[in-house]
Amino acid sequence: MRWIARQREHWRSAVAQALTERAGALDGADQWGDALALVGRAIEIAPWLEAAWRRRAQLYYLRGDRAAALNALARLEAHLRDAHAAPPSAETLDLKRTIERADARPAQRRPALPASLLRHRC
Repeated sequence: MRWIARQREHWRSAVAQALTERAGALDGADQWGDALALVGRAIEIAPWLEAAWRRRAQLYYLRGDRAAALNALARLEAHLRDAHAAPPSAETLDLKRTIERADARPAQRRPALPASLLRHRC
């Protein structure tokens, strides 16, 4: 039975990663609503996948919703702590610090990303 559980987790991670990557392509086309829907599905499938949560935070930031971006990262931290007794990765913590330091004004158009946020593209 453990083999089946491992295989199921592997495939869930693979599907969630593919959804997250597709969301990245939509992000590049400024289709943030569709990208957020895909990332949301990825997180439902594999809530442990930090890349999906980081993508969600980036998408919220790009839409000009800094608070939602920080909330997504806080939810990830809580999930990792509660379900896995683990801290977020250094990459996730770097992204959080970058967004915390970023301009809090909502965007009218796609905001210019700080160079440090570009490093965190999933």
